[in-house]
Amino acid sequence: MFGSDHSKRLIDLFAAQFTPEGSGFLYRRNQVGAGYLVSVAERDAFVAAHRREWRRIFWAAILGVVVVVGAMVALFEEPHKGVTIAATIVLIGFLTLLHLWAWRRPERALALRVPSLPALDRGAARRKNLSQVTWGNLALSPVFALVLGSRAWGDDGVHGWSALWLVAAVGLMGMSAVQAWRKWRVERVG
Repeated sequence: MFGSDHSKRLIDLFAAQFTPEGSGFLYRRNQVGAGYLVSVAERDAFVAAHRREWRRIFWAAILGVVVVVGAMVALFEEPHKGVTIAATIVLIGFLTLLHLWAWRRPERALALRVPSLPALDRGAARRKNLSQVTWGNLALSPVFALVLGSRAWGDDGVHGWSALWLVAAVGLMGMSAVQAWRKWRVERVG
């Protein structure tokens, strides 16, 4: 999860919020928010700060896992499955909040400036986001849905909680079909 390739992709994804504009950059949160003109130095400072914050999140994740596992060992002879799941959810939630805080740093720093451009309207934002989804990604969704669905079948069929794998597979197929239809419609109609 935190390998150098993955970290580089996340930093690049963050940096993609800044598009070249004249002698500087235009910052739009998630490429669809209000547009703020920033200098090259400001953009580089935001990206460098995000890289540092990502490293901190990485070490917070490692420390969090050590603390959670240590607490489980210290407090329970054999922790209940629910306790383990709850602790994992809390840790993931905390790390997600840290990531969102880091992701929105430019928006907080630029909040006192007047935006150069308004945020994209809902239709334009949808078209921009759909243009970034490739048909190859959409074609892989049914493959993943089949893998999820196959997890549900045991030696004697589907029983109990394993049915949730089928629900996830059907949900993924439905979402990918809707996204494919939307992408097709945007590419054909506009």
